[in-house]
Amino acid sequence: MKILILSPSFPFPHSGTQVRVFNIIRNLARNHEITLVSLIAESELVHVPVLEPFCKRIELISKPRLQGWQRLRSLFTEKGKLRNQVRRLARVARGIPVDLAGKYLEEYQEKVDSLLRDNAYDIIQLETLFMEPYVNRGMLQGTGTKTILVEIDIASVRVYREYARARGPRRLLKGLQYRMLRRYEEDAWQRVDRVVAVSETDRKRILDCDPSLPVWVVPNPVDTEFYRPPAGRDTGKDMLFLGGLDFEANHDGLLFFLQEIFPLLLEMAPEARLTVVGRCSTSQREAIEGHARVKIVGYAEDIRPFLNKADVFIVPLRIGGGTRVKILTSMAAGVPVVSTTLGCEGIEVTPEEEILLADRPEDFARQVLRLFEDGRLHETLRSSGRSLVERAYAWEALDLEPVLHGISEQEDPA
Repeated sequence: MKILILSPSFPFPHSGTQVRVFNIIRNLARNHEITLVSLIAESELVHVPVLEPFCKRIELISKPRLQGWQRLRSLFTEKGKLRNQVRRLARVARGIPVDLAGKYLEEYQEKVDSLLRDNAYDIIQLETLFMEPYVNRGMLQGTGTKTILVEIDIASVRVYREYARARGPRRLLKGLQYRMLRRYEEDAWQRVDRVVAVSETDRKRILDCDPSLPVWVVPNPVDTEFYRPPAGRDTGKDMLFLGGLDFEANHDGLLFFLQEIFPLLLEMAPEARLTVVGRCSTSQREAIEGHARVKIVGYAEDIRPFLNKADVFIVPLRIGGGTRVKILTSMAAGVPVVSTTLGCEGIEVTPEEEILLADRPEDFARQVLRLFEDGRLHETLRSSGRSLVERAYAWEALDLEPVLHGISEQEDPA
């Protein structure tokens, strides 16, 4: 099959979405011809050769770099900027959520339209809801091309959780954002030919909208060769938090840990240390550095050195959606995980065997302490977590053919 994949970020394995799309492309490329259209940051251009062996064609659009007043000023000084903004506003007026319309790029649309004019594709695969507005359905009429929407993160679920925790004017804005997203999501699920969820939990959420929707589950795949447990390392009391703080769920979760959990843990284990790896602003870095026994690294090209030094991987998330690739990555690297219930949502884990769970601050601190003090429990989670990832989440083992061909689990592929 000829497959056109539309991605909101370049699929080199940095973060959750990028890791997933990279591994899915590697899997599909074994039997199919892949064309990729993706946004890309200037710093990511060096990674393009890594993806080239898996794609027949790669089309890249530069990510906008300007922020704040600079972006406003650029509307009148850079060719095409004002046109982009006018079209974004027009899309909002037509009911497209601000989240989607605000990230709409005319350059991306032109590239997709050009490819559809000059090529025939069997499948257009949309990596996240943000890519759905770029599908020009008028160009697909009579072509037989099928569209697949991959819901890596059901946006309305994430925004609803943010709304539930918000107060004051922000709560009103989040409520409006949620309603617009939910309405658009439900319409988009009806427009596409197939929907892919990352977990059975998300599949049920989508089917609650319409039980007749064609929904498949394709879990987040992990490279179990790239991420492996280190050999012969003594355990200590080092924790690792992984995630860009420009994502609200990560920022909220880290603050929750630093303000409510870490003080309790330090009373029980004064030698405990936390390393934070992920994108962050200068103000965020300064605020985190004010906490004792916390080291913030910022963005890291390769997270394996930090996983190899970690004794416990913490996921203290209270908001967000989808499933966390970082939990599976940590398990593949042999690092035991302590998570909130929401943090490991959608991952088929058994508490006390493959993961430890806690939602209250005092319980979360005690679960981390158990791993510090109980070597047998630590080894059980290391071994069981790795086995789970090898068994259910290794990228090579995913069978994507039923999704591409529209074959449900109940149908005979023959």
